[in-house]
Amino acid sequence: MPTNFRVSSLIPTGLIVDSVVQDGDAIIVTAHAGAQMAMCPLCCSPSQRVHSRYIRQVSDLPCSGRGVCLRVVARRFCCKAPQCRRQIFAERFDETVFAERSRRTRRLECVVHHLWLGAGRQAGGRLRQAPNAACQQ
Repeated sequence: MPTNFRVSSLIPTGLIVDSVVQDGDAIIVTAHAGAQMAMCPLCCSPSQRVHSRYIRQVSDLPCSGRGVCLRVVARRFCCKAPQCRRQIFAERFDETVFAERSRRTRRLECVVHHLWLGAGRQAGGRLRQAPNAACQQ
């Protein structure tokens, strides 16, 4: 039975959807950042020159009983400032979407944190370390 849902309800703000695939019990959403440029984290100079791209996989809140995996196409930029030591840097996403090096979106992390507090330390610790099956492929 097909499931009707709005893709916009699955995506954190600031991301643009490229594709949505339903794979068994998982929904895989591929997206990219809407910004045209990024700021160097070291010298704060803007850059539009893309060096390369890579895919970040983060788990998000489930939808209709299915796990949601966000595959975000992140870009690496070249810093144009001649005095900057960092020549290549990865674009940073808004902290409200997901933190640097995070495997979960902020909204999923908030739910897991509250479940951890409610379930107690030992049960919550197991829950916190459990991988999301949607992103395991």
